[in-house]
Amino acid sequence: MIKMDVQNEHHSQPLSSLLTFKVSRMARASKERELMGCFFNEPSRHWHFTDLRQATGLPDHRLVVWLERFHEQNLVRRVKLEGQRSYYRALSESPDYRMRKRAFAFEDMRASGLLAYLASLPAEAVVLFGSMARSDWHTDSDIDVFVLGSSAQIRKHRFEKRMRRDIQLFTYSDRRTLASVDGALLRSIAEGMLLRGDLGFLQVRADG
Repeated sequence: MIKMDVQNEHHSQPLSSLLTFKVSRMARASKERELMGCFFNEPSRHWHFTDLRQATGLPDHRLVVWLERFHEQNLVRRVKLEGQRSYYRALSESPDYRMRKRAFAFEDMRASGLLAYLASLPAEAVVLFGSMARSDWHTDSDIDVFVLGSSAQIRKHRFEKRMRRDIQLFTYSDRRTLASVDGALLRSIAEGMLLRGDLGFLQVRADG
């Protein structure tokens, strides 16, 4: 019987090489996310190439590759005006941009543990709403959270530190206290991301 030595190229690599490759790939992904965050956090800013290089610490060749990729994905546009330096701007009107930005915020909140914490609260309903549940947030945006029927103390400070954002809590002891809530606020809550319970108790007043 002939023993076949079947080892592919991947398995024959030393463990240290595989770990180095994995760390390198994670670092690249982190830098790419950091670059994307520039356009998400400051969507109206005109980003010059040098500004992006300074903000991310990326080498020029890598920065060019990712900017071209973002352009192809309808996330950013390069603008060149006669007699002026070219700049990059976020395509905030693009559906692709809005979906990616919304997912970007959710991933940050998931990674921080905030979403799991809010979903674990002993409450009738918990809803993430406002700009962070949509796609129009920016650097100074708060995280708006609606909580109904929870007597537990909500420990938000550790998550504010992790997210580097203020968390605004809209807490109500029971359904009766919702009677005096502004209709526009109720509509915003109804359009948010439900983390616990259901929205059956919300009767949005069409007249606001």
